[in-house]
Amino acid sequence: NGNDGNGNGDGNNPPGSSGPDPFDQLPPERQQQLIDDVIADSNKDFPMTRENAEAVLRGGPPGTTPHVAGPGVAGGDVQFRDPDGNTVLARENKSIGAGYNAWTKEVRHAAQDQLDGSGEVWVQVRNGSDVDSWVRRFQGSRTPERLADYENVDVIFRDADGNLLGEYNLGTRLPPRE
Repeated sequence: NGNDGNGNGDGNNPPGSSGPDPFDQLPPERQQQLIDDVIADSNKDFPMTRENAEAVLRGGPPGTTPHVAGPGVAGGDVQFRDPDGNTVLARENKSIGAGYNAWTKEVRHAAQDQLDGSGEVWVQVRNGSDVDSWVRRFQGSRTPERLADYENVDVIFRDADGNLLGEYNLGTRLPPRE
């Protein structure tokens, strides 16, 4: 489970997570409300699917509870908070029905403005999107110094059917293709 650093993982559990999933600790009516809130806060022209909305709420650090921040709130759309109310992990959700140019604009905004350089960006893309090429192009257009701005940002791609397409650390340049 988690990411092996090469974009491989199950998309539900971040690296190093263990124990019961915080989402499963919530009553079913609360789970449904959080899913509905994630969908309502997504792109109206390409809304987050139920499968992806639930996935973004899963896999939080042990001992945390997922919260949906709501529209226009800084610090990530989904925040996993400890019992004292501190955000332990922030996730920004993006549902992008267009291609690379739309994604790169959204990921820059999410990483730097919404997550303040640290957290996860969960992206729903159209089926068949070549996200590996998107990440390579994004990283290839940045100097090592500019890429370092993204060293604490992971991006998780899922298609509209809920399939995991890849997990990447944006600040870790992918190795050349063989």
